[in-house]
Amino acid sequence: MRPLVTLALGMILIVVGAASGYAILTGRIGATGPVADLGCMPGQAVERPAPVLVLQDLRGNPADLEVLRGQVVLLNLWASWCPPCRAEMPELQRFYEAHRETGLVVVGINIGETPDVVADFVEARRLTFPVWLDPDEASLRALQMLSLPATIAVDRTGVLRLVWAGPVCNTQLEAQAAPLLAE
Repeated sequence: MRPLVTLALGMILIVVGAASGYAILTGRIGATGPVADLGCMPGQAVERPAPVLVLQDLRGNPADLEVLRGQVVLLNLWASWCPPCRAEMPELQRFYEAHRETGLVVVGINIGETPDVVADFVEARRLTFPVWLDPDEASLRALQMLSLPATIAVDRTGVLRLVWAGPVCNTQLEAQAAPLLAE
Protein backbone atom coordinates (compact mmCIF):
# COMPACT_ATOMS: atom_id res chain seq x y z
CA MET A 1 0.00 0.00 0.00
CA ARG A 2 2.82 2.39 0.80
CA PRO A 3 4.22 2.41 -2.78
CA LEU A 4 0.76 3.41 -4.06
CA VAL A 5 0.61 6.39 -1.67
CA THR A 6 4.08 7.47 -2.74
CA LEU A 7 3.12 7.10 -6.39
CA ALA A 8 -0.09 9.09 -5.86
CA LEU A 9 1.76 11.91 -4.07
CA GLY A 10 4.37 11.95 -6.81
CA MET A 11 1.70 12.22 -9.49
CA ILE A 12 0.03 15.08 -7.62
CA LEU A 13 3.33 16.95 -7.43
CA ILE A 14 3.95 16.41 -11.14
CA VAL A 15 0.48 17.69 -12.06
CA VAL A 16 0.79 20.74 -9.78
CA GLY A 17 4.27 21.48 -11.14
CA ALA A 18 3.14 21.14 -14.74
CA ALA A 19 0.10 23.34 -14.14
CA SER A 20 2.27 25.97 -12.43
CA GLY A 21 4.75 25.90 -15.29
CA TYR A 22 1.96 26.27 -17.83
CA ALA A 23 0.47 29.15 -15.86
CA ILE A 24 3.83 30.89 -15.70
CA LEU A 25 4.53 30.49 -19.41
CA THR A 26 1.07 31.57 -20.48
CA GLY A 27 0.76 34.46 -18.03
CA ARG A 28 -2.23 33.08 -16.15
CA ILE A 29 -1.13 33.68 -12.57
CA GLY A 30 -2.66 36.57 -10.65
CA ALA A 31 -4.25 39.61 -12.18
CA THR A 32 -1.55 42.27 -12.23
CA GLY A 33 -0.39 41.93 -15.83
CA PRO A 34 1.29 39.45 -18.12
CA VAL A 35 4.88 40.02 -17.04
CA ALA A 36 4.14 40.32 -13.35
CA ASP A 37 2.32 37.04 -13.75
CA LEU A 38 5.53 35.47 -14.97
CA GLY A 39 7.03 35.83 -11.53
CA CYS A 40 8.99 39.08 -11.76
CA MET A 41 11.43 39.38 -8.92
CA PRO A 42 13.41 42.37 -7.70
CA GLY A 43 16.83 42.83 -9.22
CA GLN A 44 19.82 41.69 -7.21
CA ALA A 45 22.41 44.30 -6.28
CA VAL A 46 25.89 43.76 -7.67
CA GLU A 47 28.94 45.93 -8.01
CA ARG A 48 31.52 44.98 -10.58
CA PRO A 49 32.95 46.64 -13.66
CA ALA A 50 31.07 46.10 -16.89
CA PRO A 51 32.90 43.71 -19.21
CA VAL A 52 34.22 44.62 -22.62
CA LEU A 53 31.28 43.88 -24.88
CA VAL A 54 31.48 44.50 -28.61
CA LEU A 55 28.74 43.00 -30.77
CA GLN A 56 26.87 44.10 -33.90
CA ASP A 57 23.68 46.05 -34.37
CA LEU A 58 20.94 45.03 -36.80
CA ARG A 59 22.72 46.83 -39.65
CA GLY A 60 25.95 44.93 -39.08
CA ASN A 61 27.75 47.89 -37.49
CA PRO A 62 29.94 47.41 -34.40
CA ALA A 63 28.06 48.02 -31.16
CA ASP A 64 30.30 48.71 -28.16
CA LEU A 65 29.07 48.95 -24.57
CA GLU A 66 31.96 51.31 -23.72
CA VAL A 67 30.56 53.91 -26.14
CA LEU A 68 27.48 54.19 -23.91
CA ARG A 69 29.45 55.18 -20.80
CA GLY A 70 27.93 58.28 -19.22
CA GLN A 71 24.42 56.92 -19.62
CA VAL A 72 22.52 54.36 -17.57
CA VAL A 73 22.33 51.22 -19.70
CA LEU A 74 19.82 48.45 -19.29
CA LEU A 75 21.11 45.34 -21.10
CA ASN A 76 18.38 42.81 -21.82
CA LEU A 77 19.45 39.38 -23.06
CA TRP A 78 16.63 37.66 -24.93
CA ALA A 79 15.52 35.39 -27.76
CA SER A 80 12.31 35.42 -29.77
CA TRP A 81 11.53 31.77 -28.92
CA CYS A 82 11.55 32.55 -25.16
CA PRO A 83 7.99 33.24 -23.81
CA PRO A 84 9.10 35.37 -20.82
CA CYS A 85 11.41 37.33 -23.14
CA ARG A 86 8.52 38.12 -25.47
CA ALA A 87 6.24 39.01 -22.56
CA GLU A 88 8.65 41.53 -21.02
CA MET A 89 9.35 43.48 -24.23
CA PRO A 90 6.43 45.92 -23.79
CA GLU A 91 7.65 46.62 -20.23
CA LEU A 92 11.15 47.40 -21.48
CA GLN A 93 9.80 49.59 -24.28
CA ARG A 94 7.58 51.50 -21.83
CA PHE A 95 10.50 52.04 -19.42
CA TYR A 96 12.75 53.19 -22.27
CA GLU A 97 10.17 55.68 -23.55
CA ALA A 98 9.64 57.08 -20.06
CA HIS A 99 13.35 57.62 -19.32
CA ARG A 100 15.39 57.95 -22.51
CA GLU A 101 15.39 61.75 -22.23
CA THR A 102 17.12 61.49 -18.83
CA GLY A 103 20.04 59.39 -20.01
CA LEU A 104 18.67 55.84 -20.18
CA VAL A 105 19.57 53.46 -22.97
CA VAL A 106 17.89 50.06 -23.17
CA VAL A 107 19.88 47.63 -25.31
CA GLY A 108 18.23 44.39 -26.34
CA ILE A 109 20.87 41.73 -26.94
CA ASN A 110 19.48 38.88 -28.98
CA ILE A 111 21.09 35.54 -28.26
CA GLY A 112 21.78 33.21 -31.16
CA GLU A 113 19.22 34.18 -33.78
CA THR A 114 19.66 35.38 -37.35
CA PRO A 115 19.44 39.08 -38.21
CA ASP A 116 16.27 38.49 -40.26
CA VAL A 117 14.45 36.77 -37.38
CA VAL A 118 15.50 39.53 -34.98
CA ALA A 119 14.57 42.35 -37.36
CA ASP A 120 11.11 40.83 -37.92
CA PHE A 121 10.59 40.50 -34.16
CA VAL A 122 11.68 44.11 -33.51
CA GLU A 123 9.50 45.47 -36.29
CA ALA A 124 6.43 43.47 -35.26
CA ARG A 125 6.69 44.78 -31.69
CA ARG A 126 7.66 48.32 -32.71
CA LEU A 127 10.70 48.33 -30.45
CA THR A 128 12.60 51.61 -30.65
CA PHE A 129 15.55 50.86 -28.38
CA PRO A 130 18.81 49.58 -29.88
CA VAL A 131 19.06 45.84 -30.54
CA TRP A 132 22.39 44.06 -30.81
CA LEU A 133 23.09 40.60 -32.17
CA ASP A 134 25.02 37.98 -30.23
CA PRO A 135 25.14 34.84 -32.37
CA ASP A 136 27.86 33.20 -30.26
CA GLU A 137 26.42 33.94 -26.78
CA ALA A 138 29.48 36.03 -25.86
CA SER A 139 27.35 38.39 -23.75
CA LEU A 140 26.02 35.53 -21.61
CA ARG A 141 29.59 34.54 -20.75
CA ALA A 142 30.86 38.10 -20.32
CA LEU A 143 27.95 39.05 -18.05
CA GLN A 144 28.03 35.71 -16.20
CA MET A 145 24.40 34.89 -16.98
CA LEU A 146 23.09 31.36 -17.45
CA SER A 147 19.55 31.77 -18.76
CA LEU A 148 17.12 33.97 -20.64
CA PRO A 149 15.76 36.46 -20.11
CA ALA A 150 18.35 38.36 -18.14
CA THR A 151 18.60 42.09 -17.56
CA ILE A 152 21.58 44.00 -16.22
CA ALA A 153 21.66 47.68 -15.17
CA VAL A 154 24.96 49.45 -15.79
CA ASP A 155 25.46 52.85 -14.12
CA ARG A 156 26.93 55.94 -15.78
CA THR A 157 30.46 55.03 -14.66
CA GLY A 158 30.37 51.58 -16.27
CA VAL A 159 29.64 49.52 -13.16
CA LEU A 160 27.11 46.69 -13.13
CA ARG A 161 24.63 47.56 -10.38
CA LEU A 162 21.56 45.32 -10.74
CA VAL A 163 20.89 41.92 -12.24
CA TRP A 164 17.57 40.27 -13.00
CA ALA A 165 17.78 36.56 -13.85
CA GLY A 166 14.29 36.18 -15.24
CA PRO A 167 11.62 38.54 -16.52
CA VAL A 168 11.54 42.17 -15.46
CA CYS A 169 8.47 44.27 -14.73
CA ASN A 170 8.05 47.99 -15.12
CA THR A 171 7.37 48.32 -11.38
CA GLN A 172 10.78 46.82 -10.50
CA LEU A 173 12.51 48.88 -13.16
CA GLU A 174 10.93 52.06 -11.81
CA ALA A 175 11.76 51.17 -8.22
CA GLN A 176 15.31 49.95 -8.76
CA ALA A 177 16.76 51.09 -12.08
CA ALA A 178 15.20 54.55 -12.39
CA PRO A 179 17.03 55.85 -9.27
CA LEU A 180 20.35 55.19 -11.07
CA LEU A 181 19.40 58.01 -13.45
CA ALA A 182 19.65 60.52 -10.59
CA GLU A 183 23.20 59.50 -9.67
